[in-house]
Amino acid sequence: MKKELKEFFGEFARVSAYAVQIGLALVFSIVIGLIMGYYLDKWLKINWPFPHFLIVLFLIFGVIAGFRSVFIIMHRIERQQRKKRL
Repeated sequence: MKKELKEFFGEFARVSAYAVQIGLALVFSIVIGLIMGYYLDKWLKINWPFPHFLIVLFLIFGVIAGFRSVFIIMHRIERQQRKKRL
């Protein structure tokens, strides 16, 4: 009984850590992209296609980077699950 409980809490901690890692990767990627776009837009003063072009561009880059990080983390989880089954 004690071994089963220890394995359960170990698996729960591992899954919780991955959930936190996925959430933070997504949020921080978007925030960093937004901040970079804001300061580059403020510094370069580019109004070429529309005002705040760099904010939108780097926000999109941040979203793409965030989802890429999520896919990398999910691939790591899948690889560990596959190795555990063997």
